[in-house]
Amino acid sequence: MWLEGQNLNVPYNKKIMMKHKGPFSITEKLFDMTYQLKLPKRWTIHDRFHAVLLSPYEETPTHGLNFPRPPPDLIDGEQEWEIERIMKHCKICTKKGQWQNEYQVLWKGYEEPTWEPSENLEHSKESITDYWNY
Repeated sequence: MWLEGQNLNVPYNKKIMMKHKGPFSITEKLFDMTYQLKLPKRWTIHDRFHAVLLSPYEETPTHGLNFPRPPPDLIDGEQEWEIERIMKHCKICTKKGQWQNEYQVLWKGYEEPTWEPSENLEHSKESITDYWNY
């Protein structure tokens, strides 16, 4: 979806940015006219918007071509994405009061890294070992 950007307080210079921001994917339909979007983590704004502020995504000359992200591999019947590299880590305290490592992972074919708990990377122990040995 495209998001109307006129009233957004985002960390960009509004004079040089396009009128619409995005594209963003809808993560949840909350009410008849309210949607939750997946926004960049560096944006410190609320992620829920009225449908009036959204418009269907279409490829435009300004935005450029769409390049589909690589599909996941199926390993033991579950979807798995290939790790390009682990960028950094941090320790977090879980709700049960236990400490756990989280890793910032850059996935092959994707631009933005994601933070993943160690249990999400069980099939990628080689990447974790490479990270700690580097």
